[in-house]
Amino acid sequence: MITRKFEQSWTQHISNINHGIEKNPINDFCEFLFNMNSDFRALKKDYEEEFNKLSNKPLEKYINLFEKKFEQFFTILLKDYLTKPSPFECNYIENYNDGLLLQKGDSFKISDKYYSHLNHIANQIFSLEDEVGKIVEQFWMKSITDIKDYDKEKSYFLLAHVDRKTVRSQDIPKKLDNYNKALQGLCFSVITDKKTRLYNNSQNAFDYYENPQGAVGIIAKPKPNSIVGISKTDMLSTEFIDGKCAFNRYFEHSKVNRCFVRDNSQIYCIGTKICPPKEIFHIDADTINEIILDSKNIDVIAVFYLKNCQNKIPERFAEYKKSQEKICGHKLPEIEITSRNYLKQINLDEVFYYN
Repeated sequence: MITRKFEQSWTQHISNINHGIEKNPINDFCEFLFNMNSDFRALKKDYEEEFNKLSNKPLEKYINLFEKKFEQFFTILLKDYLTKPSPFECNYIENYNDGLLLQKGDSFKISDKYYSHLNHIANQIFSLEDEVGKIVEQFWMKSITDIKDYDKEKSYFLLAHVDRKTVRSQDIPKKLDNYNKALQGLCFSVITDKKTRLYNNSQNAFDYYENPQGAVGIIAKPKPNSIVGISKTDMLSTEFIDGKCAFNRYFEHSKVNRCFVRDNSQIYCIGTKICPPKEIFHIDADTINEIILDSKNIDVIAVFYLKNCQNKIPERFAEYKKSQEKICGHKLPEIEITSRNYLKQINLDEVFYYN
């Protein structure tokens, strides 16, 4: 289901999160294109043969179509695209084709002359993501280690979600607690025996490893149509429930980045649905990867704990395990995970399992 939209009009401002421009569909779509391009390259490098076995169309055909639309978009968007400037300068308004943008203060509109063409290209690329994403999702489902075979001292590949209550020293306000319970999307991180960095909305990732309380959470496996977004880095993900986000600070995306809509929930992020598993490891060791899954469409396969600074299981673990078993309707195995901060040169095939 395509939920992204390339808007014609917007009012933009500067983010208090990363000082970037918020709510600008041109900026967001350019970043989306670069992410898609990176993901397609990763698919070709590591998954082309398997992709072609699962798909009615060869991967090369999807790539060629994407590259054609990529060039068409920037040819329309930028002056003298084939010479100067390059697509990487798309954030500079002075490089846009004459008459493309109508501006009044912080309010912008893409002129009718250009909007219909740009919107048509955007919708074609959104359809590409949706179609290719269904194949990539199968790679993710196959990559998860069978929990029966899990051993923290051996190779494994898992998706872990940290329960927020264990990563805050103060009590969570009722407003935020209610918001957390209503979330339709859950943020997971890929963890392996080579690297474990858990996404937990912390501004300083390293603080997490020194957290005296330890951590608890769930291990899950995607189901069909459960992937909302994937990225090798933080996706600046934001979920709005009834049009509101409970956090005091969050990034406001344009609808280009709206990757999930259901009932009263909308999720925005800068990731795509076609980032394959192995691309997660082609990154710097200090980053935290992020994958958002539909909370109502996952297979929870275990609960985990990370020991606290006293080398003890967090006090809330037993209570947390019972609550998750009540939600799942069955008993769940419990596992211990270990913090692993460094990613060195590794053989990627050693950490992937295809059950």
